[in-house]
Amino acid sequence: MSQDTVSAENHEVPRSTFVTVLSWVLIVGAGFLTLISVIQALMFFFVLPTDRFWSTARPPKGIETFPPLIQLLLSNVRLFFLMNWLLILLTLVSSIGLLYRKNWARIIIVCIFGVGIVLNLGGIWLQSQMFSSLPHFSARAPPGFTQQMDTMVTVMRIGSGIFAVAIAGLLAWLIKRLASRPVRGEFGAL
Repeated sequence: MSQDTVSAENHEVPRSTFVTVLSWVLIVGAGFLTLISVIQALMFFFVLPTDRFWSTARPPKGIETFPPLIQLLLSNVRLFFLMNWLLILLTLVSSIGLLYRKNWARIIIVCIFGVGIVLNLGGIWLQSQMFSSLPHFSARAPPGFTQQMDTMVTVMRIGSGIFAVAIAGLLAWLIKRLASRPVRGEFGAL
């Protein structure tokens, strides 16, 4: 055994539990979501009547009452299913690469988490746009119904806003940990 081989074995960077656990959580989650998205695609393409839902040249009925971004989402359902599936598949592949300490996988996971932050915080705005486009409850509603519905919508908006901010905070913390010097050292990216 040469001196170079012995010194290389002594300088091997230890693998952190953080990266290993994160990798396995992402592998299991992305694997499960990949399976679910394939089942969803099969359902939408083979169960729903394609002539009415997917291949219609005209937009869905009543779509003009929604904000433009919601109209875009509803008019391009196939595209968004495909983009979602590709993102889940990319996460699965990158998670496996993360487990094997591949630096490209760490960078992709950081980027995916960054997209997750943007989507969660953007979802708060999207939700406010969606709720503002809904018609207000009619005057023929029973007494107190409108107030109860307004209270329910407000509680839903606040709750989902807190949840979105919490998820964005968790993703930001994970990005910070993945970009830290010790973790970068595991990937040989110093």
